[in-house]
Amino acid sequence: MSKKCFFVFALVLIFLTAGQETLNASTKRKIIIDSDTGADDASAIILAAKNQEIELLGVTVLVGNVSLEQSAKNALAALDIAGSNAPVYMGASENLSGEKIEAFSVFGNDGMGDADLIHPKRLPEDKDAIEFILETVNKYPGEVEIVALGPVTNIAKAIKKDPDTMKKVKKIWSMGSTGL
Repeated sequence: MSKKCFFVFALVLIFLTAGQETLNASTKRKIIIDSDTGADDASAIILAAKNQEIELLGVTVLVGNVSLEQSAKNALAALDIAGSNAPVYMGASENLSGEKIEAFSVFGNDGMGDADLIHPKRLPEDKDAIEFILETVNKYPGEVEIVALGPVTNIAKAIKKDPDTMKKVKKIWSMGSTGL
């Protein structure tokens, strides 16, 4: 197992167990996953989608491990595997300065080992990832947790666009970032 995969699994386990003592049976954690969906992030998406204590509000994707379009397909396929109808929203294809990001993957061209595994049954939503994040945080102020598994450009753009709304995010869990 690569160091990145191990770190993703460790982050997901910490995230899934953090604060459980305050949960009761009727309360689910409201989560948005922000991902550049390669194989490691797909595993985290599946784990979160299957967790009964999480309400996966949506997955926002961006370029990183793979192209933006491939990242969306990978996230949709992971959600299909998990039996989840959580929506997927496409976000950043360029960094905060507006420069195109070149995808780089250690997981093959499709981010999933080039094993012809990616055949999602649906398409990403038409709404932009940044709009989705801001609307969702406004809808559930103080309740939304964002789990950032890759570059944090979508989150940075949301903060830049509406810093007051982003102050209403309950927590941002970050695996780290290769850049903005």
